[in-house]
Amino acid sequence: MKVLYDANIVLDVFQRRELFYEASALALNAAIEGSVTGYFPAHAVPTISYVLRKHTDQTTAANAVSWLLGAFEIAPCNIVVLKQAAVAEFKDFEDAVVAYSASECQCDAIVTRNSLDFRNSPVPTLSPTEFLQRLA
Repeated sequence: MKVLYDANIVLDVFQRRELFYEASALALNAAIEGSVTGYFPAHAVPTISYVLRKHTDQTTAANAVSWLLGAFEIAPCNIVVLKQAAVAEFKDFEDAVVAYSASECQCDAIVTRNSLDFRNSPVPTLSPTEFLQRLA
């Protein structure tokens, strides 16, 4: 199974967001342990760095980026993805880029806490809890 993780799942773990940490960590762990092939969208890597640098420090942000690049396949943000996202019926262009990045990699699912934002996604979405239930 190929799964693209939305940035909010990674931030749940790095920022230890209390309500979401456990399920998001377990969902990410599925890729780390090799139960699934995990993807992360290329365009979200700088966002993770920016958010962590702003809320922690440069070293933490750099370590997070290194970890992402080593632990996951990186889903492309190329002209094909951007053109598809630009004409897609999404409220948020960034969510459309996530969806079409996942599609470009032929992912089976996007793991996100914002499934409603992906109603028009060509790739189905699962919350971390739904994803873990599907794996069980």
